[in-house]
Amino acid sequence: MKSEKELFTIAEKIYHQYRESRYPKAIEAFKNLLNYYPNHIEGWSMLSTMQSCAENYEDAIDSIENAIKLDINNISLWNQKQLLLYNINRLEFEGSTFYNPETDSEHTLKQFKNKTELQQEILSCCNIQISIVPKDYYNLGNLYEDKGDVLESLEEWDNAIEAFKRAIIFHEEYDDSDFINPIARCYFNMAKIYELQDKFLLAVESYDKSFMIDNEEIILTHKARALRKMGDYLAAEKVETQFIEIATDQFNETKDLAYMYQIIDVYKETNQIDKAFETFYEMESKCKKDEDLEENLLAIKLDLLQLRN
Repeated sequence: MKSEKELFTIAEKIYHQYRESRYPKAIEAFKNLLNYYPNHIEGWSMLSTMQSCAENYEDAIDSIENAIKLDINNISLWNQKQLLLYNINRLEFEGSTFYNPETDSEHTLKQFKNKTELQQEILSCCNIQISIVPKDYYNLGNLYEDKGDVLESLEEWDNAIEAFKRAIIFHEEYDDSDFINPIARCYFNMAKIYELQDKFLLAVESYDKSFMIDNEEIILTHKARALRKMGDYLAAEKVETQFIEIATDQFNETKDLAYMYQIIDVYKETNQIDKAFETFYEMESKCKKDEDLEENLLAIKLDLLQLRN
C-alpha cells in the first residue's frame, strides 16, 4: 500500500491540473487517500474544492465539515466553508432545490430546507471566524462586511447596520482597497438599508460619505432616489443633473454603453421620456456599430417606445 504522502501527491497532482474533465479523477484520488488516512485535513479540504467544482455541493459541504472537525480553530477552513456556501447562495433557489443557469443543472441540498437556512449557516461561519481570529487580524473588516451582507439578506436591518459600522472601523485600520473602496462600499450598503427603513436622511448622508470616498457616479442616482422619497425634489434634480453631466463626459470619453443606460434610467425614473430619447439618439450617433451593439441599442429603443406608448 502506498504511503500517506504518496497518495496525497498523486491526488494533488490531478487537483492542480484544474480541468473539468479531471474533477472525477481528482475526487476519486482524494477519496482513496482519505479511505486509508481519514485524518488528512488538507485532503478533505481539497476534496471539497473538487466536489464544489463538479457541483457535488452536498458532498463538498460534508468534506469541508470533516476537515473542520479535525482542526476546529482553523480560520482558512472556516473561510473555505463560507465561500462554498456563498457560491451556492448565488444560485437560484426554490425551497431546497437550486438551479445553476450557467450549467443548466438542478440540485437539492440535504443540509438546508431553504435559502434562509443556508444564509443563517453563512452567518454562523462569519461569527465563528470573528470569534477565533485575533483582534488585529488583517481581514477582520471583510468578515464584518460579509456578516453585514448576510444580515441584510436575512432582513435583519439594524444588525446589518451595526456589522457594517464595525467593518468600517477595521477597514480604516487595514486599508485593503480593491476595485471599490471597502469603506465606501459599507456606507453604500448602509444607505440602501436606511432607504428600506424609510430613514431617508440617514440614507442620503451615507450615500454622501460613500461618494466622497469613491466618487462612483452611480451613487448619485441612489442619492437622488432617496431625496425624492423624502420629498426634496429640488435637491434630487440637482443631484441628477450632476450625475448626467459626469456620466455624459464618461460616455464621450469611453463610448461605454453602461453610461447611456444609466442616464436613460434616470430620465425613465423621472418620467422624462423625451429626454431619454434625445440622449439615446445623441449617443447612438457616437457609437461605432457592430452586431452586438446594434442588438443592445435596439433593445433600449424598443423599451423607450413601450414607455412612450
